[in-house]
Amino acid sequence: SGTTARSRAAGGGRAAPGMAAEPRMHVAFACIDMVGHLTPLMPFMYELHKRGHRVTAFVADQPKTLKMMRDAGLEGIEIVPVELPGDHERIRKLGIRTLLRACGPLALISAPHFGAITGRYGGEASRPAVIVADFFTTAAMDAGDALGIPVVTVFPNPMGMKRIVNPWQRGPRQSAYALVLKLQEALFARLFLTLRNRERAARALPPMAEQDIWPCDTMRRPCLDTWGLGYEYPFMQSPLLTFTGPSEPLSFPAVSGDLAAWLDRQGLPVV
Repeated sequence: SGTTARSRAAGGGRAAPGMAAEPRMHVAFACIDMVGHLTPLMPFMYELHKRGHRVTAFVADQPKTLKMMRDAGLEGIEIVPVELPGDHERIRKLGIRTLLRACGPLALISAPHFGAITGRYGGEASRPAVIVADFFTTAAMDAGDALGIPVVTVFPNPMGMKRIVNPWQRGPRQSAYALVLKLQEALFARLFLTLRNRERAARALPPMAEQDIWPCDTMRRPCLDTWGLGYEYPFMQSPLLTFTGPSEPLSFPAVSGDLAAWLDRQGLPVV
């Protein structure tokens, strides 16, 4: 299954004051072996665990990953280490044709999650109520579909990447460029839909009508975006897309030297 035989658990944790009456829910998280993809998931894990819910995390079986979880106050959740491909540079060097035959790079770097999740919950009565997957972890999305468990993805990027700043301030050149961006997104969406459906066909899953890697107007899978309106201009969006906003850090690294002195001289907040 690609997962180690061991599973680390350290108790269920206590519910925050005032949360005892809420029903306890089991939420499973899944992420590839990339720090920048795990970080946006951790505030959700922390808040759910603090509220007394059961949290399971399928993460890379790497010391750095487990240390990150401990440093974020997540030592109390259930951690399932998964042996994931960590040499992403080698995968990138496989070449376009090889990657396309393998259903794309996301299929390769997340593949062990399918066996890890289906193997753990395939015959278990108490399956999680929902799987929350990093948007690169396509195998975990397919595992949820195979088990009949709802899947929510997390997209940690601004949606403004597909648009040009304030649409009301666009000139002719900017408007033309915005159309080019929309066309580019549409072409990439068709490519990734093809790759995803090939990946799903290998797992005997039905094809999808739309790709589920990034949010779009015709998306079919619920998605959380850790950006938020106020940080970018509002726009028409799918009702399946929910902005959560960035999470406040639980701790800050020590600041010293010239930077500390400069901060002390500021009379207004620094963002």
